[in-house]
Amino acid sequence: MDDRLPLPAERFLRSLTKALWTLSSDERDAVVLELRGHLAERSAQGGPALDQALTALGAPEALARRFDQSGGGLAAIPADFATPRRPLRVAEVVAEVRATFRASGEGFLLVGALLVTSLIATDFLSWMSIRLPEVGVDAVFVTAIRILAVFAALGAGYRLALSPRLPAWRLGTSTLAFSAGLAGATAISIAGAILVVRGASAVAAAAGMTQGGVLAVKAAVALVTLALASGLLLRIQPWLAALAAERHGFTARASWEGTRGRMGNILKGWAALVLPLYVLHFALNLVALKLLPFGAGTLFLAGVDGIVSAGVAIAAILLNATVFRWASGEPIPAPRAFGSARPDEALVEQARARLRPLLLQRRLRQPVSAE
Repeated sequence: MDDRLPLPAERFLRSLTKALWTLSSDERDAVVLELRGHLAERSAQGGPALDQALTALGAPEALARRFDQSGGGLAAIPADFATPRRPLRVAEVVAEVRATFRASGEGFLLVGALLVTSLIATDFLSWMSIRLPEVGVDAVFVTAIRILAVFAALGAGYRLALSPRLPAWRLGTSTLAFSAGLAGATAISIAGAILVVRGASAVAAAAGMTQGGVLAVKAAVALVTLALASGLLLRIQPWLAALAAERHGFTARASWEGTRGRMGNILKGWAALVLPLYVLHFALNLVALKLLPFGAGTLFLAGVDGIVSAGVAIAAILLNATVFRWASGEPIPAPRAFGSARPDEALVEQARARLRPLLLQRRLRQPVSAE
């Protein structure tokens, strides 16, 4: 059965759907479903009745503002949609991350500004230390400044995403615990990878393999080891996010168990949001260090890479915060993909209750005058 309305009504509902983006997607779909039913009733009475109903509703953007203001904020996602273990499409994972961003506190612009300025400066100086060693740039000092800026931005970003009522920029035990946890996990992963690669190369050499064969074994083992280490790090990232955001009681074990069954969705998020930017970051570094003569062009590349690297960090913050919500079973109080299924009936009733104060139902049900 074709339940499509005449084109003017479909255009109105499509515009209204876009304009209601500040609501949770479940509630937004409930609003549109309810209005679609009323417009269908008027459409059945004839074209003039439908035209009168659309005129009474006014512009979709104005209606969306009135509806959103009538409810006092964003609606929470129902708990059964909060922790997806089912396989999600890439678009659904991206919608989850966007939802986390919408639920975050204001301040990501400052996080991005800190990242961009610090990363541009340290990029250029670190490249200079390699390309022009005679200048005497202290690469260790530059790297330390870069790490401190990134850790400060990550801590602030996690607090904005998961604890927006807390001061984002402060140096406390949560920041120190997060920094120590991230640095320790990274160091252990790198050290473990180095030991495994050295052991594999020693075994290959003892087996009488040629130098080329040993190098091939080292490369293969390094790739596999780094992939496994990255997977392990992804499973504890929600715990690190909880440390930064002062979400006490969420342990590393809870992070490990909470990510079980969700790694496919997590990897999709990283592949869609983080990996492309990281590949671009790697390419920019390659051009700056190997291909482009050092000069004004290098400074331009540093600017581009600073923006790209800031995007990597912010995308990682939002994705890890989203995974924390999945692992902890916490609903995301912002838009998310709903799909084609009918919204929950409780949300439809909630939408009706919020429509009544705006007199929408009364206007839509008014009979068309005979004149």
